[in-house]
Amino acid sequence: MKMRHILLALAATFATLPAAAAPAHFVLVKDDSNARFVAVGKPGFLKINGENAKVGGEADWQDGAISGTFTVALDGFGTGIDLRDEHMKNKYLETGKFPTATLKLDKVALAGAGTAPFKGDLTLKGVTKPVEGTLTLKNGPADAKVTGEATFHIGLTDFPVGVPTYMGITVADKVEVTVAFAANAAAAAH
Repeated sequence: MKMRHILLALAATFATLPAAAAPAHFVLVKDDSNARFVAVGKPGFLKINGENAKVGGEADWQDGAISGTFTVALDGFGTGIDLRDEHMKNKYLETGKFPTATLKLDKVALAGAGTAPFKGDLTLKGVTKPVEGTLTLKNGPADAKVTGEATFHIGLTDFPVGVPTYMGITVADKVEVTVAFAANAAAAAH
């Protein structure tokens, strides 16, 4: 009888432990995912907002951490001024040679919805540099669709972009980048 009580107590203890979350794989929905940036001109009265660059990629959620790769189509950025867009794409980003930028996230400790710091690598114009930022998720791995955003800063002089200057206005070296995404659950990649 004593053994039976011990077994029942063990079974009750294990039943109350949280189950390990199954690994989940997500694929970004390009129509619902985009990148934007904010650059400040010197003198500081000018803000340049680049918007609507499409983002693709995949992410895996495993053992309470998310990792993944986001690829941004640089030619999609628009600032609202055609001449500025032409200079940005042809002279500085050289989108004909380098059509995409890639952000690869290391494992970010997030068991569900919330905000956490992240570290990763950004590849822009063939150069890869470490970046740090914040990842915010609006829902968790058990959901069929995950939405959120990653925000980080880059230094233009860290990449072979050059510092844009036009008619006496120079863009500050630090640029804030935000990647907003929606991803659907998919079969795990093998």
